[in-house]
Amino acid sequence: MQDDTQPDRKPPYATLGAGDLISPVSRDEGYECRFSVQRRVPGHGRTLTLRQEDLQAFAKLCHALALTLADAEWMDSEGRKVMGNYAESLDHVVPPGSEVDNGS
Repeated sequence: MQDDTQPDRKPPYATLGAGDLISPVSRDEGYECRFSVQRRVPGHGRTLTLRQEDLQAFAKLCHALALTLADAEWMDSEGRKVMGNYAESLDHVVPPGSEVDNGS
């Protein structure tokens, strides 16, 4: 018997990660997307609290989010263009292929 009190949850459009940070990306029925950023804490699950050591991974994660959304076929062309411009700007902050030091 199915429980009709819980809404169906769609799987995320994408789940991205950099260092200890992860970001599930979901999309609405239209062109809107939502994402959160969480830090993996070994032995404790996840937390929304970031540390100063997470800044490099956060920048890399923002770059990955912008690239993912720039390629999202469901976004309108203006939205993809804006995300592409963000990704290009972040190329100077986080060069492609750069390693993330997660402070471990």
